[in-house]
Amino acid sequence: YSATLSLGHIRAARGQLDKYTEKYEERLSPTNLSHIQRLLTVLRTLERAYLRKQREAKKTNQSTDTMYSPSDFFVAYNLDGMNFFTMLRYIDESDIVRKLNGFMEWRSAEEEGEEEGIVLRPFERYALGYVRDFLRALTNVDLDGRVVHSAQ
Repeated sequence: YSATLSLGHIRAARGQLDKYTEKYEERLSPTNLSHIQRLLTVLRTLERAYLRKQREAKKTNQSTDTMYSPSDFFVAYNLDGMNFFTMLRYIDESDIVRKLNGFMEWRSAEEEGEEEGIVLRPFERYALGYVRDFLRALTNVDLDGRVVHSAQ
């Protein structure tokens, strides 16, 4: 099982979750807000890791690919305290990927009349779905998996 997660996917998912939370914060239960905040924490952590890796690559003018086992990846980026099984269960049971996509399409249609409407690029459409697939791949048996962190 393989999954690829780019910086664009991470930023799109984070931005969409931020907008969704801002719009529905009063309607979301404390449990849902807590799950979304954990997802946002993971996304911010992954974004910082990507940006750090890009800076390293620019300084050295060469590729700085690093290979980790899933458990080493969690430790290296301080994600070892997160329960990804619970996070994945929330994503699946709440159907947040579909809801987020519908919300972004609604926002795009709503703002179409304004000067600057939101246009979802193809990779942004299901950005949280890419994040979900990446997290699911990380939860596979440690002996079977590898995470390659690249600056590209």
